[in-house]
Amino acid sequence: MTSPRRDVNISSGRGKGPSGGATEAMEHWAEWQKEYRHGIVLIWPPDEVRAPINALRARHDPVSFSYTEAHISLSPPLLRAPDASDWRAIDGAVAAVAPVMVEAGPVEAWLHQSVIYLAIRPVAALTTIRNALLATGLFAPPRHKEFVPHMTIMEGLSGTRATEAILAEMKRTVASGSFRLDRLAYLRPDRDFRFTPERYIPLSGA
Repeated sequence: MTSPRRDVNISSGRGKGPSGGATEAMEHWAEWQKEYRHGIVLIWPPDEVRAPINALRARHDPVSFSYTEAHISLSPPLLRAPDASDWRAIDGAVAAVAPVMVEAGPVEAWLHQSVIYLAIRPVAALTTIRNALLATGLFAPPRHKEFVPHMTIMEGLSGTRATEAILAEMKRTVASGSFRLDRLAYLRPDRDFRFTPERYIPLSGA
């Protein structure tokens, strides 16, 4: 989860999630964080893909890392805590989507926003999945029309600005890779705004 600069990124507490507990659980949250109280659907890469990016997140942006591990945001926040009928709609929305090979890299940046990230492809296939989720009507409207799949490495939440020097180092040292996407993940924040997967949503044939 991130600050409200974009809706394409969310930047291991085990406390009860706020959508299942008292409202006071969110009293110390920023207003933008409260939008995420019912959770979000995203891509949770395999351990071997997340691990090296997690190390960079912990080093360069520990505040962002404190919210969640490396991930690829897909949907805006859910508008309500999903019930059984909502899960049938979400499962059905992606039931016909075949697994896809996701390419992560190279390192790119929006330096004016202090964001460094891994570019993610194939954009068209991931946009199709995102649009299928949005068509359920269960998610908040996207803040921006353009969807740019990416895996955030740092976003300036910890006081360290992304610079040309940091970007050059990461371009030199961070390897590109790929993985098979065969399921999505539902994450919901705990009382400390820490996101961990609560449910997986299989793609067709997974």
